[in-house]
Amino acid sequence: MATNLVGDPDDPDLVLSHLLEANSRPPGGGVGSSGMASLARREFLYYQLAGGTQGGSLTSMKENTKHTNVPGATAADVPLKDQPFQVMTHKGPKIILPPRYVGEVQSDRRLSLDIPNEDDFFVQWPAFSPQAAFTDKHVLVDTINKKLTPSLTRITEPVNEENELAIRTLFPPTPEWTPIQLVDQLLLLTTQTSSRIFLGLPTCRDPEVIRIMRDYSAELVAASQVMMTWSAVLRPLVYLCHPTVRRLARTVSSARSILAAEIRRRNLASGQSDKKAGLERRFDSLEWMAQVAHGKKFDLVGGQLSLGFGAIHTTSHTLTEVFYDIIDHPELVDELRKEIINCFREDGSWSKNTLYRMKLMDAVMKEILFRRVALEDVTLSDGTVLPRGVEVNIPNMHMRTDELYPHATKFDGKRFLNLRLQAGNEAKYQYTTTGQASMGFGHGAHACPGRFFASNEMKLMLAHLLMKFDWKFVDGKRPQDHNVAEQMILDHEVKILYRSRESEVEFVPGTSVGP
Repeated sequence: MATNLVGDPDDPDLVLSHLLEANSRPPGGGVGSSGMASLARREFLYYQLAGGTQGGSLTSMKENTKHTNVPGATAADVPLKDQPFQVMTHKGPKIILPPRYVGEVQSDRRLSLDIPNEDDFFVQWPAFSPQAAFTDKHVLVDTINKKLTPSLTRITEPVNEENELAIRTLFPPTPEWTPIQLVDQLLLLTTQTSSRIFLGLPTCRDPEVIRIMRDYSAELVAASQVMMTWSAVLRPLVYLCHPTVRRLARTVSSARSILAAEIRRRNLASGQSDKKAGLERRFDSLEWMAQVAHGKKFDLVGGQLSLGFGAIHTTSHTLTEVFYDIIDHPELVDELRKEIINCFREDGSWSKNTLYRMKLMDAVMKEILFRRVALEDVTLSDGTVLPRGVEVNIPNMHMRTDELYPHATKFDGKRFLNLRLQAGNEAKYQYTTTGQASMGFGHGAHACPGRFFASNEMKLMLAHLLMKFDWKFVDGKRPQDHNVAEQMILDHEVKILYRSRESEVEFVPGTSVGP
């Protein structure tokens, strides 16, 4: 298998050629921001605009001068909740479908998750090119579905081992209440733990590799947001000059240099595995990707960075939100600790089954969970037409309505635990379960395939952090998130107080048989 390294994102000639190609796409092509805006002017006029827009005109130099507060619009525009409508974002309009359409779109292959990714992350440009690996769903999805998920039992102990090691460094023992930037530390913890399964030993503990995986997740989002705030006409200049985007370019260039060396060492680039090369067989996603590609040309470095982003950034964000919920509801802490102690002592070690039996923790995680592009014109059963190229979203705000769950807007860490205890509901309300009433991971053919690994990984991290430390907010109030168009942003500067405690159980890593 040949490894396509795409090119150096710092090469000016290559950069300019990509920019010229990107900006020469015809309007209405389905993925370009300028094309999306043009399509809206021609075809979206019959969709009501919800929530209004903030700022100036669509042709302003800065695109963020006109956009809808998407969460606010979909929650507040009650008259529109049962009808399709559109909202304005930095990239142009998006059509919002009410939840009643879930059954129609959940497995419709004419609706693609890949093109939104291209548009969100500007994959046609070198610094963002690793995300193009998401468009080859065969390799990434097969790596997760056929390799990662079936290996959950085997990789539980390696994940626990890496948790133990990383927490010692990231959360130094302290008898006094000590401030810490929790968002950043959880990002590092998730990075090192995930990299153990993605890259294996010893690569996952290389400080430069950890920096790359951490920075790529954070810098990709930051650079994408910078690009989104400027009009398509000025983006080439922003790409070449803006320090945030250039920082991403340097990280990607470093990743291609370091990881390509590991790929060559394993003979993966030529289509051979370690086994064929006479080396020790590896048990990580770098090896798995090479196996499922079956000799097809695939950007292995881009695949690793994309997989890392999908796992690291989203898992870290979710973990932080869950942790905030737990700190905000201290009455849950003792019950969670008792569950951890009972489950761990019963098995004597961490296993997939141990994590499955932590049902209260699963319910607390699920409590926070309460998008697609049309590849061709799609006509729904009631005659609603989704023009080719439009991005389609179904909001999950309906999950927070009393019609589905009593007192839905109030946090209830035991909501889904109590539902699971009812006869016939054991599998229906798990954290990883998807459905019309639970779309945090999507649904149907478009559901997130990595949710099972993410669930187990988060449970292990939460168990370690809850048993080893006490936690509280500095001023007694939960930190506020920030909405930028449709994105929710965590404040990295917020500090949380923690102190060491004597754990009732010792999570001593056992014999690792995994990566």
